[in-house]
Amino acid sequence: MTYLGRYQLGQELVVSLACLDADGVATLPDRPPRMKIWSSSAKVVNKDIPIMDRYGTTGYFSFRQFLGSDFAAGWYTVILLYTLASGTHVGVQAGSFEVVAGGHSDGNIISMCYYTRPHADFCVTHLDSGKIQQRRNPSA
Repeated sequence: MTYLGRYQLGQELVVSLACLDADGVATLPDRPPRMKIWSSSAKVVNKDIPIMDRYGTTGYFSFRQFLGSDFAAGWYTVILLYTLASGTHVGVQAGSFEVVAGGHSDGNIISMCYYTRPHADFCVTHLDSGKIQQRRNPSA
């Protein structure tokens, strides 16, 4: 099992996989690999991983999982599964990571606009999660 690191809420977990056949040669599976993430009590994520470069690198898949409100502090297990077109070889890769206290489930501010009006000051922010927030009379 591979250790994938420590993260806070609002960060992204990068999961990548090179699909290999029984001889260790890179090959393309019949369908995208499936990523499953479990906490200690339940399945949190169950989705397919997209291919990175279909014609440049054979069988290489990668995905950036945003660690939002579905994740709480604790340990998580990641399982990556794929089956080759022949159906004779099933690949499995396992890993674990830890979500530690801190951060915010909406992520970090990636852009911000501050503007002043006669009746109030405003701050509009764009977060990692895609949310746009407006705040009135922000102070330092």
